[in-house]
Amino acid sequence: SAEVFSDSAIFEGLSHFKDFGVPGTVEDPVNQAMIADGSCRLLNAASGDETAFAFWYNQESTKEVISALAGLPSTSKPSNFTLSAKRDLGPLCKRLQKKAVSETDFSCRRGYDFTTIAQS
Repeated sequence: SAEVFSDSAIFEGLSHFKDFGVPGTVEDPVNQAMIADGSCRLLNAASGDETAFAFWYNQESTKEVISALAGLPSTSKPSNFTLSAKRDLGPLCKRLQKKAVSETDFSCRRGYDFTTIAQS
C-alpha cells in the first residue's frame, strides 16, 4: 500500500513524540496511548483489520510502542531516525495492532482517570 505520510512528515511527528511526548507522559497512560496510536498511524501501520485504536484498550501494547519510540536513534539525524522508525517501529505496530482488543480493562469507562481524558 502507498504511504500516506512523506518521510519528512513522519520525522516531524515522531520526533516530537520522542523528544517531548514520551518524556512528558511518563505518568499519563491516556496520552501514552494516543502517542502510540499516532505513531503507528504515521507509519501507515494500521490498515485492513488492524487498528491503531487498539492501543487505547491495551496498555501493554502501548508500553511496547512507547519503549520502542524512546529507543529510536537521536532525532539530530533525521534520515537515520526516520529509516530506523520505519524499520523497527513499523513492524512492531503491525504486530501489536493484530492483537484482539477488549474494553474489559481500559476504556473511557474503566481503567483510565476520566479527569485526564477530559483534559487531554
